[in-house]
Amino acid sequence: MILKGSTMTSNIEHSATIIAAVKAVFTHENKTGAQRIKLVDQVKEVLNWREVVSPTQTNVGKGASTASKESWAQLMKLSESTLTPADKKLSNMDKKAAEAAKIDTGKKSDWAKAQTKATVKLTTLRNQLMKIQDPALYAATDGALTKIEAVSVDGTGEAKEEVTKDIFDTGEQMAKNQLAWTEKNKDALGERYTTLRNAVITMIEASGYKRKV
Repeated sequence: MILKGSTMTSNIEHSATIIAAVKAVFTHENKTGAQRIKLVDQVKEVLNWREVVSPTQTNVGKGASTASKESWAQLMKLSESTLTPADKKLSNMDKKAAEAAKIDTGKKSDWAKAQTKATVKLTTLRNQLMKIQDPALYAATDGALTKIEAVSVDGTGEAKEEVTKDIFDTGEQMAKNQLAWTEKNKDALGERYTTLRNAVITMIEASGYKRKV
């Protein structure tokens, strides 16, 4: 498979050696300290973090993914296969079927968590590899792909320049958010609505902030 330094995608699946190393990490994800470090170290020798990034047009275009559709599907299938029996059952059940079975499908339910557990396993592995193989990029992005500008031919990543708002801009946005929240909850606020809205508007105008009338 493709290792650090290559920007071309593979059109073949991962070797048995790579699959075995990755499976060991997924299967023993609850191990901590030296045990987990040893397992991840085995993966880093045969797999680059960019192979654990979905090969979308955006990711491939900026060099963040060197995976092929086949190799990515292989990793996803492997991750799904290492889920617990309970999570497998829930992840294979759509919302309609879950509700018909009287299973909670709320945002914090076991069903909702199960829908993303396979992807979370991959994301965790990707971040662990990035932290080792490109520590500077990980430090600048915390592993967030949206914060990556590009990855060069030699495999070195570049983070997007962070735009920091000054304190005045931040305060203005917070004031506007407060006004928007107040107006959105007019009915719930009842008799207090007019007083609260006027108070926010007065604060906005006194602060010199701009607002839409």
